[in-house]
Amino acid sequence: MTDLPEVKSRAALLELLRRRGLRSHRDRGQNFLVEGTAVARILEAAELHPDSTVLEIGPGLGALTLALASAARTVVAVEIDSGLVAALRDEILPGIPGVELHHADFLQWDIDARFPPGQPRCPVVANIPYKITSAILARLFERRDRFDRLLLMVQKEVADRLSAAPAEDDYSSLSVFMALSGSVRTVARIPSGSFLPRPDVDSVVLRIDLREQPRFADLPDADVMRTVRACFAQRRKQLLGCLVNARFGERSAVEAALSRAGIDPTRRGETLTLDEFAELTRRLR
Repeated sequence: MTDLPEVKSRAALLELLRRRGLRSHRDRGQNFLVEGTAVARILEAAELHPDSTVLEIGPGLGALTLALASAARTVVAVEIDSGLVAALRDEILPGIPGVELHHADFLQWDIDARFPPGQPRCPVVANIPYKITSAILARLFERRDRFDRLLLMVQKEVADRLSAAPAEDDYSSLSVFMALSGSVRTVARIPSGSFLPRPDVDSVVLRIDLREQPRFADLPDADVMRTVRACFAQRRKQLLGCLVNARFGERSAVEAALSRAGIDPTRRGETLTLDEFAELTRRLR
């Protein structure tokens, strides 16, 4: 692996924040990665090569940005915080080749302008705030023809939801969405002490390898997810009641669809596998 640039000490980063009048905004999930071992583990899992282009969402204070720039040709970094953008431009990134810094909210940023269709798919690295995890994932999954793998730093409780299996406590519509869109695996556990300020919980780095084509050739992802969301809308309700309430049809028609799908109408959404959700979607058409 390429030698990594040295991560600034906590004292140096605290001084930078003080000097520029910056602070961490918890509502934006701003816990800055400052530990070199964690950076190295993320970079290894990303499997970059010298001509790679990588999208980084939320570079923060640039520890991971510098490491990515040492291993890839181009780092496209999108940061919403104007103070951090100024610090990155003025003090952290000068002299570092190949970094494109965009001051923007990723949820509003024009992905298609920078990553138009037809280009080679590239990896994404992101430290995702809890509040917008689903929204960021939805934007990336919609453009899986542009991105092939995601390296996501998330709180452990979020990671548990993303990777949960049927009947587990954390299994949710988001878990099904992940299974529909790609394969998920944990590649590193990052202790809370690796961040500034230190969060209350440890974090996990997930690698998500996105499918280039839909999982089910005969079913749009949106159709499957409509069924999934209906079945999870009221977790304690049985499937029959959830689907009727979501206006998939009259009670008798929904009962018939469940029967054709081979699914007991008294089951709950949290027990269904992705394949069962797909079959149920076909029968509800």
